[in-house]
Amino acid sequence: MSSKLEDAEAKILRNGSGTDSDSEENIDELFEELEDEDFMSRYREQRIEEISRHLKQTRKNVHDNDHGKLNEVEDEKELIKIINQNKDGNLIIHFQLEKFPKCQFMNKQLGRLASKYVNTKFIKVEVENCPFFVTKLRIKVLPFVIGYRNGVEKIKLVGFSKLGNDPNVFAFESLENLLLASGLIKKFNIREVTHDNDSSSDLDN
Repeated sequence: MSSKLEDAEAKILRNGSGTDSDSEENIDELFEELEDEDFMSRYREQRIEEISRHLKQTRKNVHDNDHGKLNEVEDEKELIKIINQNKDGNLIIHFQLEKFPKCQFMNKQLGRLASKYVNTKFIKVEVENCPFFVTKLRIKVLPFVIGYRNGVEKIKLVGFSKLGNDPNVFAFESLENLLLASGLIKKFNIREVTHDNDSSSDLDN
């Protein structure tokens, strides 16, 4: 938040013990200050710049990085390449057996998320085609979903155990909320500027 807004909040706090009339006068004064044309112009420009930057990144991800859908990876070589390309972003991997009904259901839900949160990359891969990762991640139960943010593991879902009480299905919102909480997907908020500083990487191990 800008320093002027912070000053305004501090002034409200300092005058919190005053009379109601004092508070109203102080608030009116603050609004007059905040409505300063130069201040509001700079504030709008900052928000427009944030929106523009977000949309440009979204466009790049969709057109250049194949975001917006659940992509299928053929083998470990391709999977390793994608992992290395996404060490500065969010990546969700579904290790699956396509013929397994639970994996089919997970793919359906991940596909919906991929189209909704286009700044995260979603991929699926057959476990039979990636024995190295099966051993490294100790994959024994399917579906197996793992998420990385800037190369750091943020979530691991084994089966549907974290997604509700039904062993065969789960609500879309259950998966969405878990991924939101982990920071792997994010609803863009023009009032908030974030800086991702996760520098260590689990993917290098």
